[in-house]
Amino acid sequence: FQMKIPFLSLAYLLLTLAAFSNSQATLDDELDSVAAITVDDLETDSSDLNEIETSNQIERNLEEEEVVPIVNEPESAVESPFVPTPVKSDWDCKYSFKSGKCEPSEFCEYKYKFLDATISESCRRKNYTKSKYLARGGIRTKPILAVTGATALFAGDLAVIGLTPALKQKPLLTNVLQGFVLFFSGDTYFQIIEQGWAKEVGIKISRSFKSGLIGALNNGFIHFSFYKWIDQNFPYHKFTEERWGPKNGSLYKIIVAFAKYWIEWPTIGAYKIISSLILTSIMNNEINSIPFKVKRKFLLTWFRSLQIWPLYDTFGYAYLNSDIRPLYNSFMSIAWGGYLSSISQPETADEEVEVGSGKEAAKDEL
Repeated sequence: FQMKIPFLSLAYLLLTLAAFSNSQATLDDELDSVAAITVDDLETDSSDLNEIETSNQIERNLEEEEVVPIVNEPESAVESPFVPTPVKSDWDCKYSFKSGKCEPSEFCEYKYKFLDATISESCRRKNYTKSKYLARGGIRTKPILAVTGATALFAGDLAVIGLTPALKQKPLLTNVLQGFVLFFSGDTYFQIIEQGWAKEVGIKISRSFKSGLIGALNNGFIHFSFYKWIDQNFPYHKFTEERWGPKNGSLYKIIVAFAKYWIEWPTIGAYKIISSLILTSIMNNEINSIPFKVKRKFLLTWFRSLQIWPLYDTFGYAYLNSDIRPLYNSFMSIAWGGYLSSISQPETADEEVEVGSGKEAAKDEL
């Protein structure tokens, strides 16, 4: 038995080593399995995280696109500076009290001309001037001959009226004839002014004749009748001698005359301007232009008359009787009538040229 103990111990040791070897192999297999599972899980988790991060990035990009949308603007709108639109005529220039200058200032400047009625009217285009043109279809003549003819007509009319007693007894007929001559001569003068003192000018007799007809109606019949009416219906009793002195005194006459003018200005004064614009358009077969002409020119001309007529008419009302008052007004009416005829005519397309542009004035055109 003693001899068997070593063998039994050896056998037990072998069995123990065999069992330990099996358990170690099993443990290694389990560790390998766990490691494989862990790596797979880690790879899966990393892939899931990448997918989540990509999804979040897409959502953030969409949110940014919604908050700040992308607008494709033309390159010219971004790169080019603002350029004001050039004005087409002096009427597009207006005075700005905020900036203290004519706007748009890139193209307009302040250039006052005699009898300008408003500040904006004195705003005109830069580097532009009125060109002179030869009237198309008119009689070509030297300006000195045209002036001489118009003046001779006016002087002859005055001589006939002064030397014909029968006309003095018919003041209405006298004033109708006087009105025709005044406006005919006045329009002739302004046709020369419009074209300039050139070697030749074109005088449209038909235009002067139409202007004369308007003068016969307005300065002759209408104005004469108005003078008669205002002298008969004026409230003289409101102007007492206690306040203004005797009726034949200068102060009384001037105050009454000044009051009469301010009855005339908003009535017959406005009528003569509007009627000239309307009747000229009708006789020129331009009825459609009437609203435009009245809108653009009436108010300026009406206010411009305040620079001429108050003092002139006040003297006439104060010191002249109604029969010869229209004759007295003829010396101013010849200029005013010509001016009204001029502004009532159709506007020419080649009326203005740019200074230094090299273009020839239209006065040499036929």
